[in-house]
Amino acid sequence: MNTQTHLLISAFLLTKPGQSGRNIAAIAGALAPDASIYALVIWSKINQIPESQVWNGYYWQQPWQLYGAISNSVPFYLLGLLLSLVFLNYSKSRPSVVSLAEPPPMNSKLWLWACVFFASCLLHITFDFPVHVEDAHRHFWPLSDWRFQSPISYWNSAHHGDLVQIIEFLGAVIMLSVLFMRFKALWVRSLLVIAGLAYVIMPLYWAWQFS
Repeated sequence: MNTQTHLLISAFLLTKPGQSGRNIAAIAGALAPDASIYALVIWSKINQIPESQVWNGYYWQQPWQLYGAISNSVPFYLLGLLLSLVFLNYSKSRPSVVSLAEPPPMNSKLWLWACVFFASCLLHITFDFPVHVEDAHRHFWPLSDWRFQSPISYWNSAHHGDLVQIIEFLGAVIMLSVLFMRFKALWVRSLLVIAGLAYVIMPLYWAWQFS
């Protein structure tokens, strides 16, 4: 699934107006599983490696496959979410006034933001899971190297990619409309417009790169 769609899904389900810390955590979590890809792109640009060589070569090689497994690890994000929930509940149960001999109460907001971050990471993986074929990730690393190779691809027309892109675009229009009404700040709405434009710009970019 396209990056902007992951961002929209997390924003649609996890963000709230006036809660900047929570919203940043949601956006960061939507991006985290693709961190290895961002690193690969930056590395390739620094080394002036052509796009076709990146995606047909380096992407499938080590250490990039390992980095992809780490950034898409469901066990890692589940553990992070469970620990964050435990510490969130613990911080809420601590008395508001403690003696000087005790450490100060944990900041509940920080643990809430951690919960939102890991939940957003898992949302990303949930929506990626059914739309990757040969480019499937090892979502259960380090417990297993198994990959679910779906019959459906989010980009490959040979595996219903055209239909998936239409559905993805329609879903994006709905989420953009709701988020545009939810958030009144001009800068947020400007980002939403940019996210919408990405559905036109990115296909043109990839067509140009591989033409």
